[in-house]
Amino acid sequence: MSLLNVLAINSQALSSFQKGIDITNRNILNVNNKSYAREIPLFSELPQAGTTITEAKRIFDQRYFDRYLSENQKLAYYEELSSSLGVVENIFNDLQGGGFKEDLDQYYEAINDIIAEPDNIAARETFMEQSEVLVAKIKNSYQSLIDEKENLSLSIDGEVDEVNTLTQQLAKLNKAISTQPPISVSDEEKYNSLLDERDKLLKELSSHLDMQVRYQDNGTVDVYSAKGHALVVFDRNFELSTSKEAVELQNGLTIYKTNVSINGVDLTNEFSKGSLGAKLETEEIINSTISKLNDFTISFADENNKIHKQGYGLDDTTDKLLFNNGTLDDDTNINVSNIGFNLQEPEQFAASSVEGEDSNNENAKLLYNLKDSEISTLDNKTFTDYYIEMVSAISNQKSFADSMALESSQIVETLDRKLQEISGVNLDEELVQLTQLQTSYEAAARVLNVTNELLDTIMGIVG
Repeated sequence: MSLLNVLAINSQALSSFQKGIDITNRNILNVNNKSYAREIPLFSELPQAGTTITEAKRIFDQRYFDRYLSENQKLAYYEELSSSLGVVENIFNDLQGGGFKEDLDQYYEAINDIIAEPDNIAARETFMEQSEVLVAKIKNSYQSLIDEKENLSLSIDGEVDEVNTLTQQLAKLNKAISTQPPISVSDEEKYNSLLDERDKLLKELSSHLDMQVRYQDNGTVDVYSAKGHALVVFDRNFELSTSKEAVELQNGLTIYKTNVSINGVDLTNEFSKGSLGAKLETEEIINSTISKLNDFTISFADENNKIHKQGYGLDDTTDKLLFNNGTLDDDTNINVSNIGFNLQEPEQFAASSVEGEDSNNENAKLLYNLKDSEISTLDNKTFTDYYIEMVSAISNQKSFADSMALESSQIVETLDRKLQEISGVNLDEELVQLTQLQTSYEAAARVLNVTNELLDTIMGIVG
């Protein structure tokens, strides 16, 4: 082999080892970057060409990554559901004074005090005060739910915007990946960097919604909703949009639900994972709770009004409403948003069942008996039992979400740890690799120097 051939071979080796060193240094620089998949330089011995770098191989396990995406959708769903339901649960937290069970109990206690002394004005004033407190608590619970719904609606809109941003970025990245085929090692490094960015976006997207990913041979991805509606197809993304749908409840109360669609196709019920799915589920739970609270309010007002209208006050008034729709002596379409207390004077409370008998308490007893009565319009439950069931349903759903979030978190952490073991950078291993490559580089450089000196000597002799 001629000295010129030796010179060419070692020049090739020197260049190859330098690229290997560059790859290893890049790994070291990304030791704390969890979105980075490490690369290893692969070398080949070619006849008459020596050592050459053939590939910057990206170390990545597709199976673990796909499992991570699937579990991450569940984790994001349960964490968001737990957080959102926690806010709703606090609205009815009776231990912290948020609910109105205690006020409902005190309402009946105030009636019981009137039964003991039907003509006691102080007892009647206490009843009026407690009734006002109960009405205020019911309306406050409703308003708190509405406020949370408005916050949630804004959050859903923001969530949809974030999804659209991510799918748009994926579409642009797909185009970049398709125009960056790994022909040379340098191209491969750029290509691998684009794949890292692709997988980072897929992770982020999986935390927002449940999705299916299809990988193409050239490294691009197509993304679909759970039931196959396209979100990203090559360099096109299909944007989600939101709209509000009116839901009519009893006695003229209107609330709204959020629908999510693509090009007019309603996908709302398809989102059962991710933080978007959790927020849509929470909105449904809030709407259901408002409906139940409205049913409670209507039944409570109707049942009390029917009995109270039959009795007589100390001033002999009769046919008097106990609760109104916010307008004096009007019970048309009483609902949770407008309920008010109707009595203006303590003497108007109709404790007596007979006109002119101030010591009669029979009608007050009928009102008190409502406490333990099964109300047909409330699934044959008492007012208290219906309220407790409504509140318990929220607590139970939150407890379940807490449990599932913990379980999903453990699975995601395990998968993430496994991915890092495979794709993450081990500093000790990289330093060993770097030392080996530097030694090889120095050896090739020494051979190159010796060969160059020999050529200089020969040229000197010839000259």
